[in-house]
Amino acid sequence: MMITALRSPDYRPPPYTTPGDYRDWHPAHEVRAALTVALAAPFVQPGSVVADLSCGNGLIASALAEKAGTTPILGDVAPGWPITGDLVDTIENVGPVDVFVLTETLEHLPDPAAVLAGIQADVLVLSTPVEAWDDREPQHLWAWDRQWVSVLAAAVGWSERRCVEFDGTVMGDWYRYGIWVLLH
Repeated sequence: MMITALRSPDYRPPPYTTPGDYRDWHPAHEVRAALTVALAAPFVQPGSVVADLSCGNGLIASALAEKAGTTPILGDVAPGWPITGDLVDTIENVGPVDVFVLTETLEHLPDPAAVLAGIQADVLVLSTPVEAWDDREPQHLWAWDRQWVSVLAAAVGWSERRCVEFDGTVMGDWYRYGIWVLLH
C-alpha cells in the first residue's frame, strides 16, 4: 500500500479558467468513461438523483441520470456550469443525493479524505489514476496505488462494492486507472 505526494504541501496548481474541452481526449478516456458508466449503472435506480461537481464534460453523470430518468446536478471548478467553485465548498451546497460521481478528481485535491468524508450519497462512483509514480501533470497532487485508495475510502465510511483497473497505457494513454463503486 503506497501514497506519494507529487508536489510540496504549499503548492497550488494553476486554476482552470475555462470548461474542459474533451473533444480531443485520448480514446482511452472514452473507454474508461464507458466502463465507469457500465460498472455504476446497476446501482442507479429509477428516480435516482445523480450529482457530479467535477464533471468535466458531464458525460458519466449524464449517462447515469438518463438511466434514472432524471436530470443530473452538474458543476465544476471551471466556469460554465450551473454550480461553479471549489469542490469542498460546492459539496456542502448540494446536500444528499443518491449517486455522486467523482472521476479523475481525487488526485487534484489537497485533502482527498475530507472530500470523500463530505460526500452525502448512497453510492459513490470514483476513478483516479493508480501507480502514476512519475506523473508530471501539474494539476495532480498525489500518486497512489489501488489498495491505498480503498483503505482511504473505508476510513471515511465508504464500503467497496466493486473495483476494477483499466490500463489506458495499452491504448497509448499515460495512466492506469482504478474505478470504484462505493456504498455508504
